[in-house]
Amino acid sequence: MNRLLIDYGASRCRYLIEKEEGEFSGEFATADKDLEHFIRTQLKCFEAIEAVHIAYAGQIVGGKILSAPNIMTNHTGLKSSIEEIFRIPVKIENDLKCAALAEYHTRGESISLFCAYIGTGFGGALVEEGRLMRGNSNMAGEVGHLPYKKSPFLCGCGKDDCVELYCSGKALAKWVEYYGLECVPTLAGIEASPNEEASLILQNFYGALSHAVATIVTLFNPTYLILGGSVVTGNPKIEHIVRKNVNNMAFPLAANDVTIEITRLSNGCLEGTKWL
Repeated sequence: MNRLLIDYGASRCRYLIEKEEGEFSGEFATADKDLEHFIRTQLKCFEAIEAVHIAYAGQIVGGKILSAPNIMTNHTGLKSSIEEIFRIPVKIENDLKCAALAEYHTRGESISLFCAYIGTGFGGALVEEGRLMRGNSNMAGEVGHLPYKKSPFLCGCGKDDCVELYCSGKALAKWVEYYGLECVPTLAGIEASPNEEASLILQNFYGALSHAVATIVTLFNPTYLILGGSVVTGNPKIEHIVRKNVNNMAFPLAANDVTIEITRLSNGCLEGTKWL
């Protein structure tokens, strides 16, 4: 089937056009192009496209985008608009649920897998023997919105105590600005800063991360805990820290049985759209 596959995140949009004669891929900054306009342009250029699959960094129910805390543009009517005009199916799913599907299918075995990605935000999803665990309204796995501790900021969801306010790329940038630090707002940049506040930012980052992953392992008892996202893949030592803290903080029987790995995929969210 000829398909347009899209991973639409808070910072970047990556896409892949699958056609019989080959694949075409690209990416652009989310702020540079409107998603619906981009899709319409591609469908006009590639008339043979038969379906559009989208991994979207937001809360999705039945293909409808209910909210997207880290994306300012409103795409609530995207699915119905494209389907009505072009008469092809459009499938939209939360980006981490797509990533979890991709991670699951790379292993080719009947397992329980939790996927936790830290990029602009902090998202998660659970797959149990090939099935996404969705919850009552497709919100299962929103690990970035676990309560942690009060912060001076509001999360995109409206709360002020989410894990994501301490453990995410967006959080690092906010804390660097809050303390007036003159450093790059990345883990490496903050680690290189001599300021006392830099040490506090790192302490809170790893504290929130440890709280989140220990909760995941205790509640869901997964076979695999897969870590990904730009913040993780740029800092491979996170894997060691997570493994150590899971052993110290999670329910022992669950901690002993979980395999913790950094993702093997270059873009799990985009890869996962193939399995929708």
